[in-house]
Amino acid sequence: MHPLRNGSQATARPAAKPVSGSPGWFTESGDENKPSYPGADWFNHVIAEFQTALATYGVTFDPTKEDHLSKLFEHMENLILLGNTETSIKIDKKENWVIKGRVGSSSPIMLISDSFGAGLGASTYTQSFAYKLSRSIFNAFNRTFGSDTGVCYETNLDMSKAWLEPGMPGNGGDNSSGVSFVNQGLLTKQLKIPADEWFSFKTKEVNKIGFFYDGLVSTATSAEVYVNNILVGTLSTLGSISGSHSGFVTYKTTENTRLTDVIKIVAIGGDLYVTGMTTHAYSATSPYFYIAARSGWTFNDFNTTEKLDELTSILGFNKSDSTRRLVILDLGPNSMYQSGRAQTPAEFVSSLNDLKNGITSKAANTSFLICVPAKADPEPDPDPDSELVGYPIYLSEYSYEDYRDAILNYADSQNLSVVRFDLSPLSQPPYGLYADKLHPNDLGHEVKASEYCDALGINLNQYLKTIDFKKSQIVRKTVVPMSAFVLTGGAPVTIRYNDVAIPLDSILDVKLRTLAGVEVSPEMVRNAALSEGLFWNNLGASTRFFYVNSKSFVANAGYYYDANILRPATTDVDLVIYHF
Repeated sequence: MHPLRNGSQATARPAAKPVSGSPGWFTESGDENKPSYPGADWFNHVIAEFQTALATYGVTFDPTKEDHLSKLFEHMENLILLGNTETSIKIDKKENWVIKGRVGSSSPIMLISDSFGAGLGASTYTQSFAYKLSRSIFNAFNRTFGSDTGVCYETNLDMSKAWLEPGMPGNGGDNSSGVSFVNQGLLTKQLKIPADEWFSFKTKEVNKIGFFYDGLVSTATSAEVYVNNILVGTLSTLGSISGSHSGFVTYKTTENTRLTDVIKIVAIGGDLYVTGMTTHAYSATSPYFYIAARSGWTFNDFNTTEKLDELTSILGFNKSDSTRRLVILDLGPNSMYQSGRAQTPAEFVSSLNDLKNGITSKAANTSFLICVPAKADPEPDPDPDSELVGYPIYLSEYSYEDYRDAILNYADSQNLSVVRFDLSPLSQPPYGLYADKLHPNDLGHEVKASEYCDALGINLNQYLKTIDFKKSQIVRKTVVPMSAFVLTGGAPVTIRYNDVAIPLDSILDVKLRTLAGVEVSPEMVRNAALSEGLFWNNLGASTRFFYVNSKSFVANAGYYYDANILRPATTDVDLVIYHF
């Protein structure tokens, strides 16, 4: 009900009279055969209820309009129902083409964002919407695409954020003392690894290991990759552009590292400036997912020649020009709320369009998903001791709705899909999903991730496997013919466990087996040095066949043999390893 405005109203609300009798209904006769009358108190209560409801949900009262309740109901319809881990979201989007159809299963996806993508407001980086979105994408492909279970892992182009992901040095991994972050490159956060320094990570099931690096400043000639302190390969770092890639080291032919395996990268020959990790499992079908997020940035900060060159070089890594790609432009709040960065709605859309065109000019066949940024809480905290300020639209001559309409009109003209955070519970009073009235809290980040997942046609599923399954569940047997190991001039040849890609702590037993199927322990062979045997000739005291190399047990554990000891039929001998 509208407040009274006919000249008979009181400026201040009169005190209500004491209530009388039990609650009842209007009637023409009443209990005493008298008609009911509402009185000023009744009307004032109705007016107050009306005003409280509008204020709670941010609907501005206009005495010339009669649509206040419809606006209120619209807000209520779009509220999210949050219970346990399930969310229900209303989103305005075009058909679900982002993954199914226009973007293939092996297509690269890049999220370009600001402080929201960098995780501000979240209690930890793994609570950020960018991390939750990346896990959801990989889990979607792992469960529903292809016949294998190979997946990629996110590539965060801000190494200070990648450092905080599970298994990385800031969250369970390790590094040598000389490793540091430097303020340069695409997102001004590169990882500097001086010569012979290193960092290690775990909690990843990977088959291929590589990284992006800045070839303009790196002086390292290569990088060595170790798994459990055993060298598994060397990567070249002789690239000459900012978005150079090392290529990949393959850990083993068809299997992945375990979550407990420690992967170490060592810089060789000079300083190495790493800008992003690229690791994926055997036979991965999921897309590369790149996160390019920098606090305080707007469209224009990304839209420079140098940054576009590096962004599009990364977006096109390992792909042909015909490969479909997707860029998610999660930008805009700084252009609406921040002093010194604010733009008019027209300037906002123009900057968005310029960045879009800049990317497509260098990365063919790119599709875009844009967003209407969420409405920030415009009011400061009423607590006089609080330091929380409100975030109204900085250019006061414009409203939040002006920006919303400009973005939607632009999206319609370009046939772009839009994630409408204006309809999100993030934008609804009392703004309980914000940590500081602008950046989402943990639940707000989850809502944001969920809405992007909905636009992509996948479920929010941030699951990350963090422990290996019990070893006792599966016992495997690996058979390697002795003919696979090359002998040189009768010199001892080391057969290391990593040559057959089996971690030491997984091995149950090792046997030697003839073509006839007879198996004996290598230790028995060694201890029978002065006897003739199935596999060896008696060379007296010099007979040493398959004994443990204890000189460097951890890095070089295994057996070796002398070619002169072997019988001619040794090519029919197999090395049999029983392991988990």
